[in-house]
Amino acid sequence: MIAAGTMTTLVAWRFLAVRAPGTLVALTVAGASGVALMSATNFLLHSDFRWLLLAPALL
Repeated sequence: MIAAGTMTTLVAWRFLAVRAPGTLVALTVAGASGVALMSATNFLLHSDFRWLLLAPALL
């Protein structure tokens, strides 16, 4: 998680500043897939927080 967050921060910092095409799409896909996988994993594990973690995925 730290590695993914660090890479996302670097991409946002470097490429959004110069308005590189496709940067916003790449960040959106990375964020959405991370939230979706986290929510799906919690449902597979029958976590107590699975319904709470579904809220960000639905937003």
